[in-house]
Amino acid sequence: MLQARDFFDQEIWWEPREGQASVWFDNWTQLGALHFLMPISHNQSQLEDVKELYAENGWKINALESNFNEDICNHTCNTLGSFTSTERRDRAW
Repeated sequence: MLQARDFFDQEIWWEPREGQASVWFDNWTQLGALHFLMPISHNQSQLEDVKELYAENGWKINALESNFNEDICNHTCNTLGSFTSTERRDRAW
């Protein structure tokens, strides 16, 4: 059951709203958990929630570029576009 849980957990996409999804361990990019796609360095490990990568006017490009490779940055900006930060919890799909 635990192996099945790990598999299905990666199939759940967390739509950013309040930005409470884990940057590294939740599937907020629709690519899966980022810790599976790239190693986490000491500097990157300071990131915890998606809301740390987003400002009122859009994604913090500098924060994306300093923590992720170009493909993930482009995917985040182009596919996810922008989201409106609300006080509603992130939505699971």
